[in-house]
This record gives sequence, structure tokens and C-alpha cells, in this order.
Amino acid sequence: MSTNKTLMFINTAPKANTKKTGEVFYTVLVGLSKSVIAAKGHAEIDRLTMNVFPAHVESVAKAFKAAKAKGFKLAVEADDIIITEPKTNTFINRDGEQVTEIQASCFPDGPARLTLVKSTLTVSDELKALLAEDGDEDPLV
Repeated sequence: MSTNKTLMFINTAPKANTKKTGEVFYTVLVGLSKSVIAAKGHAEIDRLTMNVFPAHVESVAKAFKAAKAKGFKLAVEADDIIITEPKTNTFINRDGEQVTEIQASCFPDGPARLTLVKSTLTVSDELKALLAEDGDEDPLV
């Protein structure tokens, strides 16, 4: 049994959507590495969503807000991820342009848990000196 877990990064707070029947369901936009998407047999996917069960919406929303406030990423950690068959979605964006994207849904296969991904970015001393010469007041420095 593999101990490697797949991370599905949660990029948005849960959003309410309405089916044609009037039923409300909740989704989040998620991110997966290109290698995971390719390993699942999908070359190109522009938008990945994951459904959030109504009983978990409040918890996911609170966790997303808390993680974002501390500069962390919220993720779902699972043994495997299932990606549904991608579909083409065409819509008009805010600029009035027609956009076509490839969209799919995904969900964890088996047990999963919410977790934080902590990453930090530091700047080398050499780069700090270069930025200081240019008078750049970058917040990373």
C-alpha cells in the first residue's frame, strides 16, 4: 500500500450553485498538479471543481478563511483522486469575450482529510542586495 498522498489544493471558499431542479449544491475550485492530471489520462483541464457536502460547507469555509489569513493553502489529502470526464464549457467573461474552457470535477477516492500546506519563500542575500540597489521595497526582502 502506497504512503504517498495526493494533494488537491482548495483555491476558493465554497460557492452555492443551483441545479435546474432548484436543488442547491456547493463547490470549490481546486488545483491539482499537471503530473496528476496527466497520470489520470487528461492532457488539458482548465477548471477543476469539487463538490462539498452541505454538512461540511461551514467547516470548509472557516478552514479556508483561517488558512488564507495565515498565508497557508488549504488542501484535501487523499490516497487517490478521481477526475470526471472533462466537458467543454463556453461562456461570456466580464469583458464581453466568449471563452471556451475544459472543465471537470474531482473528488477523493477513499479516506481524505483537510490539511494545511505551509510554504515559505525567502530571498537570497545576493538578490536582497540587488533589490536594495534598485531601491525596491519588496515585501519579501
